[in-house]
Amino acid sequence: MDTLTTPIAVEQEEEFIKSGRKQKKPPNKKRRKLIARIVWITVLAAFLGGIAFGVWKLFMQPEEVFFETSFLYNGMLENTATGWGYVRPAKSADIAIIQGGTVLDVLVSEGDLVSEGDLLYILDSEALDKTIADLKKQIEDLEKENDEIREQQSKAISQTSITVPFAGKLQDVGDKSVGDFVYPGDRLGTLIDDSTMLLTLYYSYAYEDDINKGMSAQISIPSSMSVIEGVVSNVEKVRRVTPEGIVLFEVEFAVKNPGALAKDMMATAVMYTQGGEEMIPADAGKLRNNREQAIVSETTGKITQYNMRDYHSYSAGALLCKVEYTSDNSRIEANNEIIKQRLEQIETEEKKYENLQKTSPISGTIMYCRMLPGEKVEPSGQAVISISQLDQMVIEAQIDERYISGVAPGQMAQLEQWTQDGTQYFFGMVESVEFSAKNDGWYSYFPAIIAADNYSGTLLPNMSVQYTITTEQRFDIIVAPTNAVKMTPMGTVLFIKTDERPENAVDMPDDVPTPAGFFAVPITTGMATAAGVEITSGAWEGAEVFTQELDYDPNAGMGGGYGGGGVVRIG
Repeated sequence: MDTLTTPIAVEQEEEFIKSGRKQKKPPNKKRRKLIARIVWITVLAAFLGGIAFGVWKLFMQPEEVFFETSFLYNGMLENTATGWGYVRPAKSADIAIIQGGTVLDVLVSEGDLVSEGDLLYILDSEALDKTIADLKKQIEDLEKENDEIREQQSKAISQTSITVPFAGKLQDVGDKSVGDFVYPGDRLGTLIDDSTMLLTLYYSYAYEDDINKGMSAQISIPSSMSVIEGVVSNVEKVRRVTPEGIVLFEVEFAVKNPGALAKDMMATAVMYTQGGEEMIPADAGKLRNNREQAIVSETTGKITQYNMRDYHSYSAGALLCKVEYTSDNSRIEANNEIIKQRLEQIETEEKKYENLQKTSPISGTIMYCRMLPGEKVEPSGQAVISISQLDQMVIEAQIDERYISGVAPGQMAQLEQWTQDGTQYFFGMVESVEFSAKNDGWYSYFPAIIAADNYSGTLLPNMSVQYTITTEQRFDIIVAPTNAVKMTPMGTVLFIKTDERPENAVDMPDDVPTPAGFFAVPITTGMATAAGVEITSGAWEGAEVFTQELDYDPNAGMGGGYGGGGVVRIG
Protein backbone atom coordinates (compact mmCIF):
# COMPACT_ATOMS: atom_id res chain seq x y z
CA MET A 1 0.00 0.00 0.00
CA ASP A 2 1.61 3.25 -1.12
CA THR A 3 -0.73 5.73 0.68
CA LEU A 4 -2.94 5.82 3.79
CA THR A 5 -5.82 8.25 3.36
CA THR A 6 -8.30 8.89 6.18
CA PRO A 7 -11.90 10.01 5.62
CA ILE A 8 -11.09 13.28 7.37
CA ALA A 9 -8.25 14.09 5.01
CA VAL A 10 -10.39 13.37 1.97
CA GLU A 11 -13.23 15.54 3.27
CA GLN A 12 -10.85 18.45 4.02
CA GLU A 13 -9.37 18.19 0.52
CA GLU A 14 -12.84 18.24 -1.12
CA GLU A 15 -13.85 21.28 0.89
CA PHE A 16 -10.69 23.02 -0.13
CA ILE A 17 -11.35 22.34 -3.82
CA LYS A 18 -14.97 23.49 -3.58
CA SER A 19 -14.04 26.79 -2.04
CA GLY A 20 -13.47 29.53 -4.55
CA ARG A 21 -10.00 30.21 -3.25
CA LYS A 22 -6.79 29.70 -5.09
CA GLN A 23 -5.74 26.10 -4.73
CA LYS A 24 -2.55 25.31 -2.97
CA LYS A 25 -0.36 22.47 -3.81
CA PRO A 26 -1.63 19.33 -1.98
CA PRO A 27 0.65 17.68 0.44
CA ASN A 28 2.71 14.88 -0.87
CA LYS A 29 1.92 11.22 -0.15
CA LYS A 30 4.51 10.96 2.62
CA ARG A 31 2.89 13.80 4.57
CA ARG A 32 -0.59 12.34 4.27
CA LYS A 33 0.56 8.96 5.54
CA LEU A 34 2.04 10.59 8.61
CA ILE A 35 -1.19 12.44 9.45
CA ALA A 36 -3.28 9.28 9.18
CA ARG A 37 -0.98 7.37 11.49
CA ILE A 38 -1.21 10.10 14.11
CA VAL A 39 -5.06 10.00 14.03
CA TRP A 40 -5.25 6.25 14.44
CA ILE A 41 -2.77 6.28 17.30
CA THR A 42 -4.86 8.93 19.08
CA VAL A 43 -8.10 6.91 18.74
CA LEU A 44 -6.43 3.72 19.97
CA ALA A 45 -4.93 5.50 22.96
CA ALA A 46 -8.33 6.90 23.97
CA PHE A 47 -9.94 3.45 23.72
CA LEU A 48 -7.30 1.75 25.84
CA GLY A 49 -7.45 4.55 28.39
CA GLY A 50 -11.20 4.06 28.80
CA ILE A 51 -10.75 0.35 29.44
CA ALA A 52 -8.08 1.02 32.02
CA PHE A 53 -10.28 3.58 33.81
CA GLY A 54 -13.21 1.14 33.92
CA VAL A 55 -11.07 -1.60 35.45
CA TRP A 56 -9.78 0.81 38.07
CA LYS A 57 -13.25 2.07 38.80
CA LEU A 58 -14.66 -1.42 39.14
CA PHE A 59 -11.99 -3.17 41.16
CA MET A 60 -9.78 -0.61 42.82
CA GLN A 61 -11.87 2.46 43.78
CA PRO A 62 -13.52 2.22 47.27
CA GLU A 63 -17.39 1.70 47.07
CA GLU A 64 -19.59 4.59 48.19
CA VAL A 65 -22.32 3.48 50.63
CA PHE A 66 -25.39 5.64 51.43
CA PHE A 67 -27.67 5.04 54.36
CA GLU A 68 -30.35 6.91 56.30
CA THR A 69 -30.28 7.85 59.99
CA SER A 70 -32.69 9.36 62.48
CA PHE A 71 -32.79 10.50 66.10
CA LEU A 72 -34.58 9.08 69.13
CA TYR A 73 -36.98 11.63 70.57
CA ASN A 74 -39.29 12.12 73.54
CA GLY A 75 -42.89 12.02 72.34
CA MET A 76 -46.13 10.03 72.26
CA LEU A 77 -47.59 7.08 70.35
CA GLU A 78 -51.13 5.92 69.78
CA ASN A 79 -52.99 3.01 68.17
CA THR A 80 -56.32 3.52 66.43
CA ALA A 81 -59.18 1.49 65.00
CA THR A 82 -60.83 2.86 61.87
CA GLY A 83 -63.85 1.92 59.84
CA TRP A 84 -67.33 2.96 58.75
CA GLY A 85 -70.68 3.22 60.49
CA TYR A 86 -74.23 4.45 59.96
CA VAL A 87 -75.97 7.25 61.81
CA ARG A 88 -79.27 6.90 63.65
CA PRO A 89 -80.98 8.94 66.38
CA ALA A 90 -80.07 8.05 69.94
CA LYS A 91 -83.74 8.27 70.89
CA SER A 92 -86.75 7.85 68.63
CA ALA A 93 -90.37 6.73 68.76
CA ASP A 94 -92.58 5.14 66.11
CA ILE A 95 -96.33 5.63 66.46
CA ALA A 96 -98.56 2.84 65.12
CA ILE A 97 -102.35 2.65 64.93
CA ILE A 98 -103.70 0.53 67.78
CA GLN A 99 -107.38 1.42 67.51
CA GLY A 100 -108.95 1.71 64.09
CA GLY A 101 -111.25 4.53 63.07
CA THR A 102 -111.58 7.62 60.92
CA VAL A 103 -108.91 10.31 61.19
CA LEU A 104 -110.58 13.48 62.41
CA ASP A 105 -107.45 15.66 62.52
CA VAL A 106 -103.66 15.48 62.11
CA LEU A 107 -101.81 18.20 64.02
CA VAL A 108 -98.22 17.62 62.80
CA SER A 109 -96.30 17.31 59.55
CA GLU A 110 -92.78 16.26 58.53
CA GLY A 111 -90.06 18.49 59.96
CA ASP A 112 -92.16 19.86 62.83
CA LEU A 113 -90.60 20.11 66.28
CA VAL A 114 -92.77 18.61 69.02
CA SER A 115 -92.51 18.40 72.78
CA GLU A 116 -93.35 15.41 74.91
CA GLY A 117 -97.12 15.38 75.47
CA ASP A 118 -98.04 17.35 72.32
CA LEU A 119 -101.16 16.06 70.56
CA LEU A 120 -100.38 14.34 67.25
CA TYR A 121 -103.72 13.15 65.83
CA ILE A 122 -107.38 12.52 66.72
CA LEU A 123 -109.52 9.54 65.66
CA ASP A 124 -113.29 9.14 66.02
CA SER A 125 -114.58 6.83 68.79
CA GLU A 126 -117.66 5.33 67.08
CA ALA A 127 -116.24 1.83 66.59
CA LEU A 128 -114.79 1.73 70.11
CA ASP A 129 -118.05 2.97 71.62
CA LYS A 130 -119.95 0.16 69.87
CA THR A 131 -117.48 -2.51 71.03
CA ILE A 132 -117.78 -1.42 74.67
CA ALA A 133 -121.59 -1.17 74.41
CA ASP A 134 -121.78 -4.75 73.05
CA LEU A 135 -119.65 -6.04 75.93
CA LYS A 136 -121.84 -4.26 78.48
CA LYS A 137 -124.97 -5.76 76.86
CA GLN A 138 -123.48 -9.26 77.17
CA ILE A 139 -122.83 -8.65 80.86
CA GLU A 140 -126.40 -7.40 81.31
CA ASP A 141 -127.84 -10.52 79.63
CA LEU A 142 -125.71 -12.86 81.73
CA GLU A 143 -126.69 -11.14 84.96
CA LYS A 144 -130.34 -11.34 83.91
CA GLU A 145 -129.94 -15.07 83.25
CA ASN A 146 -128.40 -15.54 86.69
CA ASP A 147 -131.36 -13.74 88.26
CA GLU A 148 -133.79 -16.00 86.39
CA ILE A 149 -131.91 -19.11 87.55
CA ARG A 150 -132.07 -17.92 91.16
CA GLU A 151 -135.77 -17.17 90.80
CA GLN A 152 -136.42 -20.63 89.39
CA GLN A 153 -134.44 -22.17 92.20
CA SER A 154 -136.57 -20.32 94.74
CA LYS A 155 -139.77 -21.66 93.13
CA ALA A 156 -138.49 -25.15 92.42
CA ILE A 157 -140.25 -28.15 93.90
CA SER A 158 -138.49 -31.32 94.88
CA GLN A 159 -139.56 -33.19 91.77
CA THR A 160 -141.11 -32.06 88.49
CA SER A 161 -142.82 -34.19 85.85
CA ILE A 162 -142.82 -33.05 82.23
CA THR A 163 -145.88 -34.39 80.35
CA VAL A 164 -147.30 -34.20 76.82
CA PRO A 165 -149.63 -31.13 76.52
CA PHE A 166 -151.53 -32.49 73.48
CA ALA A 167 -151.53 -35.62 71.34
CA GLY A 168 -148.74 -35.64 68.83
CA LYS A 169 -145.22 -36.84 68.13
CA LEU A 170 -141.79 -35.60 69.18
CA GLN A 171 -139.09 -34.15 66.95
CA ASP A 172 -135.65 -32.62 67.57
CA VAL A 173 -135.17 -34.61 70.78
CA GLY A 174 -131.81 -33.77 72.39
CA ASP A 175 -129.18 -36.17 73.70
CA LYS A 176 -130.20 -36.04 77.35
CA SER A 177 -130.44 -39.14 79.47
CA VAL A 178 -131.03 -40.19 83.06
CA GLY A 179 -128.51 -38.51 85.36
CA ASP A 180 -128.01 -35.42 83.21
CA PHE A 181 -128.68 -31.95 84.56
CA VAL A 182 -131.22 -29.57 83.04
CA TYR A 183 -131.78 -25.91 83.71
CA PRO A 184 -134.73 -23.58 83.32
CA GLY A 185 -135.34 -22.90 79.65
CA ASP A 186 -133.40 -25.92 78.37
CA ARG A 187 -135.14 -27.21 75.19
CA LEU A 188 -135.65 -30.97 75.34
CA GLY A 189 -137.57 -31.45 72.07
CA THR A 190 -140.53 -30.29 69.95
CA LEU A 191 -144.06 -31.78 70.07
CA ILE A 192 -146.01 -31.53 66.83
CA ASP A 193 -149.61 -32.33 65.79
CA ASP A 194 -149.48 -33.20 62.09
CA SER A 195 -152.78 -35.11 61.94
CA THR A 196 -154.13 -32.08 60.16
CA MET A 197 -151.95 -29.91 57.95
CA LEU A 198 -152.54 -26.23 57.32
CA LEU A 199 -151.95 -24.33 54.07
CA THR A 200 -152.10 -20.58 53.53
CA LEU A 201 -152.66 -19.17 50.02
CA TYR A 202 -153.58 -15.76 48.56
CA TYR A 203 -156.43 -15.03 46.14
CA SER A 204 -157.49 -12.00 44.18
CA TYR A 205 -160.11 -9.72 45.75
CA ALA A 206 -162.13 -10.49 42.64
CA TYR A 207 -163.16 -13.69 44.51
CA GLU A 208 -163.85 -11.90 47.79
CA ASP A 209 -167.53 -12.86 47.80
CA ASP A 210 -167.00 -16.35 46.40
CA ILE A 211 -164.70 -17.82 49.07
CA ASN A 212 -166.08 -18.58 52.52
CA LYS A 213 -165.06 -20.56 55.63
CA GLY A 214 -166.00 -24.29 55.35
CA MET A 215 -165.87 -24.25 51.56
CA SER A 216 -164.40 -27.39 49.94
CA ALA A 217 -161.17 -27.24 47.93
CA GLN A 218 -158.95 -29.57 45.95
CA ILE A 219 -155.44 -29.53 47.51
CA SER A 220 -152.78 -30.46 44.96
CA ILE A 221 -149.39 -31.84 46.17
CA PRO A 222 -146.88 -31.57 43.24
CA SER A 223 -144.15 -33.68 44.88
CA SER A 224 -146.43 -36.72 45.12
CA MET A 225 -148.68 -35.73 42.20
CA SER A 226 -151.69 -36.27 44.42
CA VAL A 227 -154.89 -34.31 45.08
CA ILE A 228 -156.49 -34.33 48.55
CA GLU A 229 -159.78 -32.92 49.76
CA GLY A 230 -159.52 -29.91 52.01
CA VAL A 231 -161.68 -27.17 53.48
CA VAL A 232 -161.32 -23.43 54.03
CA SER A 233 -160.56 -23.09 57.74
CA ASN A 234 -160.12 -19.30 57.87
CA VAL A 235 -160.31 -16.17 55.69
CA GLU A 236 -158.38 -13.01 56.49
CA LYS A 237 -159.07 -9.87 54.48
CA VAL A 238 -155.49 -8.65 54.44
CA ARG A 239 -154.19 -6.59 51.51
CA ARG A 240 -151.16 -8.10 49.79
CA VAL A 241 -150.17 -6.34 46.58
CA THR A 242 -148.21 -8.20 43.88
CA PRO A 243 -145.55 -6.53 41.66
CA GLU A 244 -148.19 -6.55 38.92
CA GLY A 245 -150.57 -4.48 41.08
CA ILE A 246 -153.06 -7.24 41.94
CA VAL A 247 -154.52 -6.99 45.46
CA LEU A 248 -154.80 -10.32 47.31
CA PHE A 249 -156.37 -11.62 50.55
CA GLU A 250 -155.43 -14.62 52.70
CA VAL A 251 -157.19 -17.99 52.73
CA GLU A 252 -156.22 -20.84 55.13
CA PHE A 253 -157.02 -24.48 54.32
CA ALA A 254 -157.16 -27.54 56.61
CA VAL A 255 -156.16 -30.92 55.15
CA LYS A 256 -156.47 -34.27 56.87
CA ASN A 257 -153.02 -35.93 56.82
CA PRO A 258 -153.26 -39.43 55.37
CA GLY A 259 -149.77 -40.01 56.74
CA ALA A 260 -147.74 -38.92 53.74
CA LEU A 261 -147.85 -35.15 54.27
CA ALA A 262 -145.03 -33.29 55.98
CA LYS A 263 -144.18 -29.78 56.94
CA ASP A 264 -142.79 -27.51 54.16
CA MET A 265 -144.22 -29.58 51.29
CA MET A 266 -145.30 -27.31 48.41
CA ALA A 267 -149.07 -27.31 47.75
CA THR A 268 -151.81 -25.33 46.01
CA ALA A 269 -155.64 -25.33 46.05
CA VAL A 270 -158.35 -24.95 43.45
CA MET A 271 -161.95 -23.88 44.14
CA TYR A 272 -164.94 -23.07 41.95
CA THR A 273 -167.47 -20.29 42.04
CA GLN A 274 -171.20 -21.05 41.98
CA GLY A 275 -171.09 -20.31 38.29
CA GLY A 276 -168.37 -22.95 37.80
CA GLU A 277 -165.45 -20.51 37.35
CA GLU A 278 -162.14 -21.93 38.55
CA MET A 279 -160.44 -19.88 41.31
CA ILE A 280 -156.66 -20.25 41.30
CA PRO A 281 -154.33 -18.73 43.94
CA ALA A 282 -151.61 -16.22 43.05
CA ASP A 283 -148.87 -18.72 43.96
CA ALA A 284 -148.27 -21.99 45.79
CA GLY A 285 -147.63 -22.29 49.51
CA LYS A 286 -146.04 -24.64 52.07
CA LEU A 287 -147.79 -27.08 54.35
CA ARG A 288 -147.34 -26.57 58.09
CA ASN A 289 -148.22 -28.57 61.17
CA ASN A 290 -151.51 -27.97 62.91
CA ARG A 291 -149.73 -27.38 66.23
CA GLU A 292 -146.12 -27.14 67.49
CA GLN A 293 -144.79 -26.63 70.99
CA ALA A 294 -141.29 -26.72 72.45
CA ILE A 295 -140.75 -29.04 75.43
CA VAL A 296 -138.58 -27.12 77.91
CA SER A 297 -137.39 -27.62 81.47
CA GLU A 298 -138.85 -25.26 84.03
CA THR A 299 -136.47 -26.05 86.84
CA THR A 300 -132.91 -26.94 87.70
CA GLY A 301 -132.29 -30.55 88.51
CA LYS A 302 -131.18 -34.00 87.56
CA ILE A 303 -133.19 -36.22 85.21
CA THR A 304 -134.43 -39.29 87.07
CA GLN A 305 -136.78 -40.68 84.40
CA TYR A 306 -136.60 -40.16 80.63
CA ASN A 307 -139.10 -41.36 77.98
CA MET A 308 -138.46 -39.08 75.03
CA ARG A 309 -137.88 -40.48 71.49
CA ASP A 310 -137.68 -38.78 68.12
CA TYR A 311 -140.80 -39.28 65.89
CA HIS A 312 -142.60 -41.27 68.60
CA SER A 313 -146.33 -40.51 68.93
CA TYR A 314 -147.70 -39.63 72.38
CA SER A 315 -151.14 -39.16 73.78
CA ALA A 316 -152.02 -36.05 75.78
CA GLY A 317 -150.78 -36.28 79.37
CA ALA A 318 -148.13 -38.94 78.73
CA LEU A 319 -145.00 -38.66 80.93
CA LEU A 320 -141.90 -37.52 79.06
CA CYS A 321 -139.40 -37.16 81.92
CA LYS A 322 -138.99 -36.47 85.60
CA VAL A 323 -136.53 -33.95 87.04
CA GLU A 324 -135.39 -34.00 90.66
CA TYR A 325 -134.51 -30.53 91.91
CA THR A 326 -130.87 -30.08 92.83
CA SER A 327 -129.32 -26.80 93.78
CA ASP A 328 -126.64 -26.56 91.08
CA ASN A 329 -124.93 -23.22 90.72
CA SER A 330 -122.52 -24.29 87.95
CA ARG A 331 -124.45 -22.26 85.35
CA ILE A 332 -124.30 -19.17 87.55
CA GLU A 333 -120.58 -19.75 88.18
CA ALA A 334 -119.94 -20.15 84.45
CA ASN A 335 -121.86 -16.95 83.74
CA ASN A 336 -119.93 -15.12 86.43
CA GLU A 337 -116.64 -16.22 84.85
CA ILE A 338 -117.80 -14.86 81.49
CA ILE A 339 -118.88 -11.63 83.18
CA LYS A 340 -115.40 -11.30 84.68
CA GLN A 341 -113.80 -11.77 81.23
CA ARG A 342 -116.11 -9.15 79.70
CA LEU A 343 -115.25 -6.64 82.44
CA GLU A 344 -111.54 -7.17 81.71
CA GLN A 345 -112.22 -6.67 78.00
CA ILE A 346 -114.05 -3.42 78.74
CA GLU A 347 -111.09 -2.19 80.78
CA THR A 348 -108.74 -3.03 77.92
CA GLU A 349 -110.98 -1.37 75.34
CA GLU A 350 -111.38 1.78 77.43
CA LYS A 351 -107.60 2.17 77.52
CA LYS A 352 -107.73 2.43 73.74
CA TYR A 353 -109.40 5.81 74.08
CA GLU A 354 -105.91 7.09 74.81
CA ASN A 355 -104.92 6.00 71.28
CA LEU A 356 -107.75 7.96 69.71
CA GLN A 357 -105.96 11.13 70.78
CA LYS A 358 -102.29 10.19 70.58
CA THR A 359 -99.68 12.42 72.18
CA SER A 360 -95.95 12.46 71.53
CA PRO A 361 -94.01 10.20 73.93
CA ILE A 362 -90.78 12.21 73.42
CA SER A 363 -89.58 15.62 72.33
CA GLY A 364 -88.04 15.71 68.88
CA THR A 365 -88.55 16.19 65.15
CA ILE A 366 -91.31 14.61 63.05
CA MET A 367 -89.36 12.46 60.57
CA TYR A 368 -92.46 11.39 58.64
CA CYS A 369 -96.25 11.46 58.96
CA ARG A 370 -98.43 9.10 56.92
CA MET A 371 -101.94 10.15 58.00
CA LEU A 372 -104.53 12.37 56.33
CA PRO A 373 -107.76 13.77 57.81
CA GLY A 374 -110.81 11.81 56.68
CA GLU A 375 -109.07 8.53 55.89
CA LYS A 376 -109.99 5.29 57.63
CA VAL A 377 -107.17 3.54 59.45
CA GLU A 378 -106.90 0.06 60.91
CA PRO A 379 -104.42 -1.49 63.36
CA SER A 380 -101.57 -2.86 61.24
CA GLY A 381 -98.41 -2.62 63.33
CA GLN A 382 -96.92 -0.21 60.77
CA ALA A 383 -95.69 3.15 62.04
CA VAL A 384 -97.67 6.14 60.74
CA ILE A 385 -95.62 8.79 62.56
CA SER A 386 -91.91 8.69 63.44
CA ILE A 387 -90.28 11.09 65.92
CA SER A 388 -86.53 11.41 66.53
CA GLN A 389 -84.32 13.49 68.80
CA LEU A 390 -81.66 14.75 66.40
CA ASP A 391 -79.44 16.58 68.92
CA GLN A 392 -78.05 13.26 70.11
CA MET A 393 -77.07 10.64 67.53
CA VAL A 394 -75.40 7.25 67.63
CA ILE A 395 -73.23 5.59 65.02
CA GLU A 396 -73.71 1.87 64.48
CA ALA A 397 -70.07 1.04 63.87
CA GLN A 398 -68.58 -2.15 62.49
CA ILE A 399 -65.31 -2.88 64.29
CA ASP A 400 -62.88 -4.93 62.23
CA GLU A 401 -61.82 -8.12 63.99
CA ARG A 402 -58.20 -6.91 63.85
CA TYR A 403 -58.99 -4.04 66.22
CA ILE A 404 -61.64 -5.46 68.54
CA SER A 405 -59.23 -6.41 71.34
CA GLY A 406 -58.37 -2.74 71.83
CA VAL A 407 -61.87 -1.21 71.63
CA ALA A 408 -63.81 -0.64 74.86
CA PRO A 409 -66.65 1.59 76.15
CA GLY A 410 -65.51 5.06 77.18
CA GLN A 411 -62.93 5.53 74.43
CA MET A 412 -63.02 8.69 72.33
CA ALA A 413 -63.78 8.51 68.62
CA GLN A 414 -63.23 11.03 65.85
CA LEU A 415 -65.95 11.04 63.19
CA GLU A 416 -65.54 12.23 59.62
CA GLN A 417 -68.40 13.00 57.28
CA TRP A 418 -67.78 13.82 53.63
CA THR A 419 -70.03 16.61 52.33
CA GLN A 420 -70.08 18.96 49.35
CA ASP A 421 -68.63 21.61 51.67
CA GLY A 422 -65.67 19.41 52.54
CA THR A 423 -64.96 17.02 55.38
CA GLN A 424 -66.89 17.66 58.61
CA TYR A 425 -65.39 16.46 61.90
CA PHE A 426 -67.24 15.36 65.02
CA PHE A 427 -66.28 13.70 68.26
CA GLY A 428 -68.02 10.88 70.04
CA MET A 429 -67.54 8.22 72.67
CA VAL A 430 -67.83 4.45 72.47
CA GLU A 431 -70.99 3.48 74.37
CA SER A 432 -71.06 -0.28 73.91
CA VAL A 433 -69.29 -3.11 72.11
CA GLU A 434 -70.68 -6.53 71.24
CA PHE A 435 -68.17 -9.32 71.55
CA SER A 436 -70.07 -11.70 69.30
CA ALA A 437 -68.90 -11.34 65.72
CA LYS A 438 -71.19 -10.98 62.73
CA ASN A 439 -70.32 -11.90 59.18
CA ASP A 440 -71.63 -10.14 56.07
CA GLY A 441 -70.24 -12.75 53.69
CA TRP A 442 -66.98 -10.90 53.06
CA TYR A 443 -65.47 -10.27 56.47
CA SER A 444 -66.22 -10.53 60.18
CA TYR A 445 -66.92 -7.49 62.34
CA PHE A 446 -68.13 -6.63 65.83
CA PRO A 447 -71.06 -4.20 66.26
CA ALA A 448 -70.42 -1.16 68.44
CA ILE A 449 -72.32 2.00 69.34
CA ILE A 450 -70.65 5.43 69.29
CA ALA A 451 -72.61 8.34 70.85
CA ALA A 452 -72.15 11.83 69.40
CA ASP A 453 -73.65 15.29 69.96
CA ASN A 454 -75.39 16.77 66.93
CA TYR A 455 -76.34 20.27 68.02
CA SER A 456 -75.49 21.61 64.54
CA GLY A 457 -77.93 19.16 62.95
CA THR A 458 -75.38 18.10 60.34
CA LEU A 459 -75.67 14.38 61.10
CA LEU A 460 -78.85 12.87 59.72
CA PRO A 461 -80.27 9.35 60.04
CA ASN A 462 -78.80 6.69 57.74
CA MET A 463 -75.77 8.79 56.75
CA SER A 464 -72.44 6.98 56.62
CA VAL A 465 -69.45 8.32 58.55
CA GLN A 466 -65.88 7.21 59.06
CA TYR A 467 -64.72 6.69 62.64
CA THR A 468 -61.27 6.65 64.22
CA ILE A 469 -61.14 5.26 67.76
CA THR A 470 -58.00 5.83 69.82
CA THR A 471 -57.43 2.44 71.42
CA GLU A 472 -54.07 3.09 73.17
CA GLN A 473 -51.87 6.14 73.95
CA ARG A 474 -48.46 6.53 75.59
CA PHE A 475 -46.99 9.93 76.51
CA ASP A 476 -43.52 11.13 77.52
CA ILE A 477 -41.73 8.13 76.06
CA ILE A 478 -38.59 7.63 73.96
CA VAL A 479 -39.62 6.87 70.39
CA ALA A 480 -37.56 5.25 67.65
CA PRO A 481 -38.52 4.98 63.97
CA THR A 482 -40.00 1.58 63.26
CA ASN A 483 -37.31 0.75 60.68
CA ALA A 484 -34.51 1.60 63.15
CA VAL A 485 -35.40 -1.34 65.40
CA LYS A 486 -33.54 -4.44 64.16
CA MET A 487 -34.11 -8.07 65.05
CA THR A 488 -30.72 -9.84 65.15
CA PRO A 489 -29.22 -13.05 66.51
CA MET A 490 -28.11 -10.93 69.48
CA GLY A 491 -31.71 -9.80 70.15
CA THR A 492 -33.51 -6.57 69.41
CA VAL A 493 -30.96 -3.76 68.88
CA LEU A 494 -30.48 -0.23 67.64
CA PHE A 495 -27.33 0.72 65.69
CA ILE A 496 -26.32 3.93 67.46
CA LYS A 497 -23.70 6.38 66.17
CA THR A 498 -21.28 7.42 68.92
CA ASP A 499 -17.64 8.43 69.22
CA GLU A 500 -16.99 5.84 71.92
CA ARG A 501 -18.32 2.32 72.32
CA PRO A 502 -21.33 2.29 74.73
CA GLU A 503 -20.99 0.05 77.78
CA ASN A 504 -24.00 -2.04 76.74
CA ALA A 505 -22.90 -2.45 73.10
CA VAL A 506 -22.67 -5.96 71.68
CA ASP A 507 -20.71 -7.36 68.76
CA MET A 508 -22.63 -8.71 65.82
CA PRO A 509 -21.75 -12.02 64.11
CA ASP A 510 -19.70 -11.73 60.91
CA ASP A 511 -22.78 -12.32 58.74
CA VAL A 512 -24.54 -9.32 60.31
CA PRO A 513 -22.58 -6.22 59.23
CA THR A 514 -22.51 -3.18 61.48
CA PRO A 515 -22.58 0.20 59.72
CA ALA A 516 -19.26 2.05 60.04
CA GLY A 517 -19.25 4.42 62.99
CA PHE A 518 -22.23 2.68 64.69
CA PHE A 519 -22.49 0.28 67.62
CA ALA A 520 -25.19 -2.38 68.18
CA VAL A 521 -27.01 -1.61 71.44
CA PRO A 522 -29.56 -4.11 72.89
CA ILE A 523 -32.93 -2.56 73.77
CA THR A 524 -36.32 -3.43 75.21
CA THR A 525 -39.45 -2.13 73.51
CA GLY A 526 -42.99 -1.31 74.53
CA MET A 527 -45.82 0.00 72.39
CA ALA A 528 -45.33 -0.32 68.63
CA THR A 529 -47.20 1.47 65.86
CA ALA A 530 -46.61 2.27 62.22
CA ALA A 531 -45.31 5.67 63.35
CA GLY A 532 -42.70 4.39 65.78
CA VAL A 533 -41.65 2.04 68.58
CA GLU A 534 -41.42 2.84 72.28
CA ILE A 535 -37.90 2.26 73.71
CA THR A 536 -38.22 1.33 77.37
CA SER A 537 -34.52 0.67 78.06
CA GLY A 538 -31.08 0.44 76.39
CA ALA A 539 -31.07 3.79 74.49
CA TRP A 540 -31.42 7.47 75.22
CA GLU A 541 -33.20 10.51 73.88
CA GLY A 542 -31.33 12.28 71.09
CA ALA A 543 -29.27 9.26 70.02
CA GLU A 544 -28.61 9.09 66.26
CA VAL A 545 -29.58 5.67 64.92
CA PHE A 546 -29.20 3.79 61.67
CA THR A 547 -32.52 3.21 59.86
CA GLN A 548 -31.83 1.81 56.38
CA GLU A 549 -29.20 1.46 53.64
CA LEU A 550 -29.85 3.17 50.29
CA ASP A 551 -28.85 1.94 46.81
CA TYR A 552 -28.62 5.45 45.35
CA ASP A 553 -27.20 8.87 46.19
CA PRO A 554 -30.24 10.91 47.30
CA ASN A 555 -28.08 14.07 47.43
CA ALA A 556 -27.11 14.00 43.77
CA GLY A 557 -27.67 17.44 42.28
CA MET A 558 -28.14 18.91 45.79
CA GLY A 559 -24.58 19.90 46.60
CA GLY A 560 -23.43 16.69 48.29
CA GLY A 561 -24.34 14.95 51.54
CA TYR A 562 -25.03 16.34 55.00
CA GLY A 563 -24.31 15.24 58.51
CA GLY A 564 -26.57 14.50 61.50
CA GLY A 565 -29.95 12.80 61.05
CA GLY A 566 -30.99 12.09 57.50
CA VAL A 567 -28.81 10.60 54.74
CA VAL A 568 -25.12 9.94 55.45
CA ARG A 569 -22.53 9.28 52.70
CA ILE A 570 -19.73 6.84 53.48
CA GLY A 571 -16.67 6.28 51.18
